[in-house]
Amino acid sequence: MTLNAGKTKAMLFGNLYAKLNVSLVGTPIEQVSKMKYLGVWLDEHLNFDDQAEYAASKATRASPRSIG
Repeated sequence: MTLNAGKTKAMLFGNLYAKLNVSLVGTPIEQVSKMKYLGVWLDEHLNFDDQAEYAASKATRASPRSIG
């Protein structure tokens, strides 16, 4: 399996003021404060507000419209 450095992100949980210096085959990896992983939004605070908002918006779009 080969990794795509352009699609790879790094996130640090806990010490929120630290900066990571990570590279993959010489390509620097972007450090992010939130990202979507396997369909779930994660953030560095382990706060699930973004995930709840995302799920609610998907449910609202999927619900059938009332006939009136």
